[in-house]
Amino acid sequence: MENIGMQALANAKRAVRLEQKCSKHGLNMYTYKNHEGEQVTYCPQCRAEDLEALQERFDQEARQSIIERKFRENSLVSPKMWSCTFDSFEAQPGSAEELIKGQVRNAAIAFATKPVAHHAVLYGQPGAGKSHLAMAMMQQIHRTSGQTMAFI
Repeated sequence: MENIGMQALANAKRAVRLEQKCSKHGLNMYTYKNHEGEQVTYCPQCRAEDLEALQERFDQEARQSIIERKFRENSLVSPKMWSCTFDSFEAQPGSAEELIKGQVRNAAIAFATKPVAHHAVLYGQPGAGKSHLAMAMMQQIHRTSGQTMAFI
């Protein structure tokens, strides 16, 4: 498979300047046939903006991945607990567990929208799902706001 940079260079060399102008930038459009024989028409400035946006998304996803990896590496929580989410918490419709799940989810949403110190204490009988809901809450807050927290 050909290097993407080499493909871009080859495409740029084959590009032909058109008299047609970009409606956004007012620049001349260019056209070329790609490696599949399809005609591609573009504005150089629009293409540069698209690449910048793509690079920014890539960088943001990479930063988020690094943060999440460090979050897990520095955690004292058992690795099996990382699969606990609100979606994986099973509760019968209309049960007390379903009500509590909704309350904890609402708390997670509220905590994620306000970047100040929050504390939550979940208590109940053994096996009620407190640890599962606490991890689900932590992960949702971290995923939506980037906040870090402690599970004690």
